[in-house]
Amino acid sequence: MTVYNESDKYLICNNKNRYNASYYSSIRNPDGTVIVRINPKGEGGNAVPSSGKNWCYILRVCELNGDIEFPGFLTWFISFGIS
Repeated sequence: MTVYNESDKYLICNNKNRYNASYYSSIRNPDGTVIVRINPKGEGGNAVPSSGKNWCYILRVCELNGDIEFPGFLTWFISFGIS
């Protein structure tokens, strides 16, 4: 999932240089789920800073073919809003 500035659709500059959250870069809960937080300062686990700007996101989902083994199922719970 990648977070963009809602008005111009560019990445939002932030001092943490964090612009996305992925299955591989995020910390998973004991049950395997991932919670991503989007807030002005990027506070909390798996947080992406919005720098106080209105934001939108793109969630990329790939369908795997039978030749690729995936480490598990991925469920995203995304809180959508405006900072």
